[in-house]
Amino acid sequence: MANTPPRFPGFDYAGFNRYFITICVDKRSPVFLDIELGRYIVAQLLIFAEQFGFEVIAYCVMPDHIHVLLAGQRDDSFLLPFLKRYKQATGYNWKHERNHRSRLWQEGYYDRILRDHDPTEGVIRYILENPVRAGIIEDAREYALIGAANYDIDDLLLSAMLWRPDWKSTRPRRD
Repeated sequence: MANTPPRFPGFDYAGFNRYFITICVDKRSPVFLDIELGRYIVAQLLIFAEQFGFEVIAYCVMPDHIHVLLAGQRDDSFLLPFLKRYKQATGYNWKHERNHRSRLWQEGYYDRILRDHDPTEGVIRYILENPVRAGIIEDAREYALIGAANYDIDDLLLSAMLWRPDWKSTRPRRD
């Protein structure tokens, strides 16, 4: 697994943490242009997240990858087994139920553990605006494969659009 992104050493990926996750399709194939497949991927994400004790704050399924913002809801919300099981189940469905010869997912995934000072709104904005930045659509609300488990998409977009980074604390000022 030399091509797998490294995990944060000494961190157990458990409990009440927030994570920004990116999972890529094998060979970056644009398989999620099939909206029904994308909806299936989302449905499975929501099911497994609930089973493993995670809230899906926001998600976006792009043609060749997915972005998810997760928040652990219990002490036993373990990220690594959740994502392993999710990828395993959806990959099995892809190969055996949908009769594909290739793998669905690349090995591994990218994660960012959000610290207390990391703004949730900034990550939500990044996730929901992904199809706009990619030039797929002009308004995120037009995209069929964005959403959240417990929030209205318009409310999330409004909250994310109103958020602005605190530039004073994050970048040096140039006069």
